[in-house]
Amino acid sequence: MNMGRLLIAIALTAAGCGHSSNGDDDGPMLTVDPPTSELWILDGVPATADFTATLTDEDGKAHDVTSQVRFSVDEGFGSFTGNTLSLHGAGKTTVFAYLDTKVGQAQVIGRVKDIRVDPSLPPGAKGWFDNPEDPGRAPTVS
Repeated sequence: MNMGRLLIAIALTAAGCGHSSNGDDDGPMLTVDPPTSELWILDGVPATADFTATLTDEDGKAHDVTSQVRFSVDEGFGSFTGNTLSLHGAGKTTVFAYLDTKVGQAQVIGRVKDIRVDPSLPPGAKGWFDNPEDPGRAPTVS
């Protein structure tokens, strides 16, 4: 390949790279914070998290538009009340924020921790392992 073709290939590749935007490449950009989060659903209790939305104009000036956007998430994972997500399903999903024609996104990972106790054990068995370690009870190794 000669140098001219190599330069054209590099230029075309570079032209195809860049950040994706909210519907168009010009104008304000809508972002969602936190951009990524990991939430724990403990013993069947849905996890909650607050999200914010920021509109950054062409001059780089940021505006809090949290109260103006509509947040949504796949109903199989959870739902929003205002800007608060209630997550009841485990897995990886996307939070969307909509403001006119702009769309912002954030990633959420839901994890589940469920403690199950054998019904034949005494009622307080679940708490047996909740106490911090006591160094005085550690074995002596020589």
